[in-house]
Amino acid sequence: MYQTFPDKHMTIEIKMSNAAMMKPFCELIRQYNMQEKILVASFFDDKMKDFRAECPEVATSSVKNETTIFVLASKVFLAGFYSPKFIALQVPEESGGITVMTEAFVKTSHARNLSIEVWTINDIETMQKLIDWGVSGIITDRPDLMMGLLGRYG
Repeated sequence: MYQTFPDKHMTIEIKMSNAAMMKPFCELIRQYNMQEKILVASFFDDKMKDFRAECPEVATSSVKNETTIFVLASKVFLAGFYSPKFIALQVPEESGGITVMTEAFVKTSHARNLSIEVWTINDIETMQKLIDWGVSGIITDRPDLMMGLLGRYG
């Protein structure tokens, strides 16, 4: 993948819960000099902690507990006091009955120099609303709709 797309930025999600994979994964990133082009994501708090320890020079997104803290802090206007270890939030529109994605949340996140990537958005209306709010990325099962919305075909 690094050889095929050496100039592309990538998000790679750690799905395995095996700590033994962290060192070879980090070595592979370093071997291909992709440290500045990779964003590592995971739902596993402990695996992200292991990855960050092994490969501190590679950017990561927030894990579940970090996201929860940031979302709740932003709801009570305290996000400015939270110093994250991540550069991106990958969030759903809603979680546990709490609306995560609002225009104010995007502004709060950007004020902390965090990018916002929303998942999983599969309708044009929501895609357009999020683009208008200034999100950094939209994770979708319908790239055809997104490409059409952006005027990029083929």
